[in-house]
Formats: sequence, C-alpha cells, structure tokens
Amino acid sequence: MKRLGKALAAALAFWLALALSGWAGPALARRVESSPRLLALYASGGEFEQNPYFSEESQARFGVPLDLLSPLGLAPPVSQAELCRQYAQRAEEMAYLLCQNQPYLEYLRGEGTGLAGLAEYCQRVAQLPDNLTYACRYLLFLLWVLFLHLLLRNRPALYFGMGLLCLLATGFKLSGNLLAAALLGSPAALHGVAEGAVPPLLEAMLTFLIFDITLLSLEQSRLGRKLAPLYRDLPALQTLIATLSAAPAAPALYRSRVERSLPHFAAYAKQNRSRRAKALRLQRAVEALAGPHTNQSFIRDLVRLQTLLPNR
Repeated sequence: MKRLGKALAAALAFWLALALSGWAGPALARRVESSPRLLALYASGGEFEQNPYFSEESQARFGVPLDLLSPLGLAPPVSQAELCRQYAQRAEEMAYLLCQNQPYLEYLRGEGTGLAGLAEYCQRVAQLPDNLTYACRYLLFLLWVLFLHLLLRNRPALYFGMGLLCLLATGFKLSGNLLAAALLGSPAALHGVAEGAVPPLLEAMLTFLIFDITLLSLEQSRLGRKLAPLYRDLPALQTLIATLSAAPAAPALYRSRVERSLPHFAAYAKQNRSRRAKALRLQRAVEALAGPHTNQSFIRDLVRLQTLLPNR
C-alpha cells in the first residue's frame, strides 16, 4: 500500500510538472513579447535593441511591415510577435515580395543585416513559446527528479531508471524517431513525448546525476576526514574480536569501558551531534559496546561497529 502511494505521488507530481510547464512557457513568452527591447535582443541574438525590420522608420520610409499584412492574411493592428510568426511560416514568399522593394533592402544593408537576418529573426520569435516551454519543463522536471529522490530514498533504482531513459532517448535520436513512431503511433504522441517530454527529462536527470555524484563525493571526503581518528582504534578493535572469539560461549555478563579499549570511538560518540542516518548508526553502535555483554554479544557488536566504518 505504501509503495502504491509513492507511485501515485510520483505520477501525480510528473503530470503536474508537465502541465505547469505547458502553462508557464507561453505565459513567459507573452511577457517577453510585451517588451519590444527584450524581444529584439532575444530574436537578434543581442545585435539589436529595437526591431530594425518592422519599425516605425521602416513603415514611414518603405511601407514595411504594412505592405506585408494583406499577403499574410492579417489586418491591423497586429503585434510584432504575431507578424513574425506569420512571416516565419511563409518566409520564402515574403522574401520574394520584399525583393521588389530595393530601398528597403538598401536600408537593411545599412543596418548590417538583410532578408536572411529577417527570416532568422522571425524564426526565433516564432520559436520563443516552445523554447520557454522547454526551459520550464527542464526546470520543473529537475524539481520532480529531486522530489522522486526524496520520496524513494533509493539511488540504485533512480539511477537504473535514468539509464533506461537514456537508452530510450538515444534510440529515438539514432533512429530518426522511427522507434518513437513505432512505440507511440500517433503524431501527437510522437511530438509530445519523443520531442517535448523525453529530452528535457533526460537533461534534468543528467543534471541531478552530476550534482548528486559531486555532493556524494564531497560528503565522503568530509566524512573520511571526520572518521580518520577512528581508524587508529581499528587494530585494537580487531584484536578484541580475535581475543574474544577464542571463548565466544562464556556466559558471564560484564560492562566494557570503551574509553580505555577504544578511546577514539568513545570520543566520537560523545562529540558527534549529527542527525544523519549513517552517523547515528555509528554512534549507537559505539554506545552499544558499554553493555552489559557476554563474549558472544560483545563480538557481535564489535563486528557490527567494524562493518559501519567506510572502506579506505
């Protein structure tokens, strides 16, 4: 029942991330489109702060973009973003019309651009909602992977799932989406899953993997420095195990003075205040040595303590 609850929570969080990205991307695109300067910087790759192709100057001097509205099936007033989207869909036809307007072409050359730059500019504006949706989906999927990690607390299962997704995404890419078409069938599913969901999910998982491995490495390094004194007691610990193993069935109960036999372990148990699971297990294992014990129970706790030490 608990596993089913976790599976439902993971599935619900995934669809929530997918739905939120589908809303957030277009919403952010509308915000960008409402700022002419920001839109021009984005669409021109930082080359222009204002749209040089469809401006008040180009309209007053050359009749552009007003002369394009009728061929594009648009009527004023129309936003620059919508004009660019329509232009991108019929770029070749519009370029042919603009080629007849030599003064406009001379104007573009004076601005350091041309019809190729206009086509690229409009294409970038047309792709803005999809690009922002992809970015939002990546960030939300990254949060979903983090939620999944905290929910499952099972790195091997999570890493295995990442490996399967990587194989799937590689199969989609290398087959030119033939594998996706065979598995998904419909064009809508092909676009939504193979192109819209799998790539950002894969990138989110790889990002999580990079940070997770890095943080684990840093944690192990920190833990190694913290536990270094304990390894000085390791010979004494192994000697105790060997000595008591000679008479494991001795029935007498006794208490052990860990401060004398294993001083570094005793100091660690007193000073450590960490709430991390591994640190708590090690602390409790040290405290358990105090007893009372028989030889057999003391050997068992000594071995347990030894197994909790990270390998060096």
